[in-house]
Amino acid sequence: MQPVARTQLRYVMAGKEGPVIPRRAAGVVPAGPLHSGGFVEQHWLLRRGERFVQVSELLYRVVELADGRRSTEEIARRLTETTKWEVADEDVARIIERKLAPVGLVEHPDWLDATASARAPSPLLVNARLRIIGPGPIERVARVGQHLFWPPALSALLGLIVASQLWLFTIGQPGVVMQRLASTPLSLPLLVGLLLLAGAAHELGHAAAIRYGGARARAMGIGWYLVVPIFYTDVTESYRLSRGGRVRTDLGGLYFHLLVAAAFVGIHAATGYDAFLVAALLIDLDVARQLIPFIRLDGYWVLADLTGIPDLFTHAAPRLRRLFGKRSDGPAPPALRPRVRRIFAAYLALTVPIIVGLFGYVIWHAPAVVSRASAAVASRTDLLADAFQRRELGEGLLAAMEMLLFALPSWASRSSSSSWPGSPRRRCGGASDLVVAGRGPGARADSTASR
Repeated sequence: MQPVARTQLRYVMAGKEGPVIPRRAAGVVPAGPLHSGGFVEQHWLLRRGERFVQVSELLYRVVELADGRRSTEEIARRLTETTKWEVADEDVARIIERKLAPVGLVEHPDWLDATASARAPSPLLVNARLRIIGPGPIERVARVGQHLFWPPALSALLGLIVASQLWLFTIGQPGVVMQRLASTPLSLPLLVGLLLLAGAAHELGHAAAIRYGGARARAMGIGWYLVVPIFYTDVTESYRLSRGGRVRTDLGGLYFHLLVAAAFVGIHAATGYDAFLVAALLIDLDVARQLIPFIRLDGYWVLADLTGIPDLFTHAAPRLRRLFGKRSDGPAPPALRPRVRRIFAAYLALTVPIIVGLFGYVIWHAPAVVSRASAAVASRTDLLADAFQRRELGEGLLAAMEMLLFALPSWASRSSSSSWPGSPRRRCGGASDLVVAGRGPGARADSTASR
């Protein structure tokens, strides 16, 4: 076998004398290679708290060897022996000082503090998150739910879903049922309750899917995404899975969502309660919304995992800056495989005008939305007071829920227009060396990042 050609790395680091013994920052754990990535070169993952950081192999090996016992000289010798690079201790010190310490992956008293700076909230992330369920209860439920992904069970249940959808749109007469339901005073609270139940099942679907693949969901909760409140599930651990396992995790929520819709169709067929059929129809509409790939919902993550790009928006920013001639101090973004590069270019060509148009529309119409919503809330306040005076609990509950539904868009419009970031806030040493990877719901939130 011919010896491996070694890449010569030679940097000069001034002002450091004596042995330097670097140590990984607290909470940083090497997590192995990024499976089925869309990059020309293999990339690697470091876990830092609730986040994964995507790095090149050289940086990964340096962090892996920085255990607080080896000096930079020992790390360099080990790298030279076990990798394709020929590295000196000055090279290791330079990599740590310039690449790893500034982003909090390696600690040293003479180098930059590893504490990451706080970032202003972005409307493209899940904000105002409130964790409700921890990993323990999720694990107990997911351990049972994962059996629904067993291939024979999956095939049978998908057949049931298809049959229920055919019945819904051919025999169920959803339009007639919706008109009939609209005349029922207590229909809205019941419908909202059914949709909340279905949303919870959606999140359990993500948790069960990741459990079937061999990883675990960390948390579930509620948050704020764009202009709507959402449930989210932290499935960041899915980065450890194969491409198939990640896509299964992405689609697991939709699978459980449609199972609930099938159950609602069955209940309607058996009992005649209209709310269940309308809830099934609204679930179908929500599934279609979830598949939109232009915002961080399930369709976004499906596309990301199929192409092998961990987070499309994260990788879009440096490429767009270079496209418009705004050079950054860091190196060029990591090279993509030719097929992935073409898909990503087409995605950006569609996504950028859609996102700009979406937020332009929200900001432009925010004053009108706030005005109309405020007027609607005021009128419902009078109805609520009148209902309680007459001891009409049903009407009072309906008025209260309508007040909430009118108030949320008003608050969201002001929140979205004020949280749009005016400049990049990520702290990275260059996209080809360090990319913060996150997953997020649509579901899954870009949990500080979660998925």
